[in-house]
Amino acid sequence: MVLPLAGDERRVQVVMTPAQWDEMASVVFGGVDDAIGYVTRVLAGLDGSQGFLVYTVYDVEPSSTPWVEEDPEVERLDRLARERFEGIGVWSPYPASGEVRDLPGD
Repeated sequence: MVLPLAGDERRVQVVMTPAQWDEMASVVFGGVDDAIGYVTRVLAGLDGSQGFLVYTVYDVEPSSTPWVEEDPEVERLDRLARERFEGIGVWSPYPASGEVRDLPGD
């Protein structure tokens, strides 16, 4: 989808599938009108180097390319997770009584 910006000669390409639009409009905004308003506000905030709005999970992100560059911090955290494959925490439910019990194997 390519949208001309009012009063601006440049064009912005929105990179998303119809299914992604439906997901964003219905899940996040609850309707098309609110989703369009949000996208319009994001478009208005683009700087001159950003010619794309790229779908991410439930959102659109301004970009100078038709994809979103991965945050280097995400790669660092992924690497740490791979190095510590046993995990850094444990999920454990609390019983209704509030009593905390040892985990099996402790």
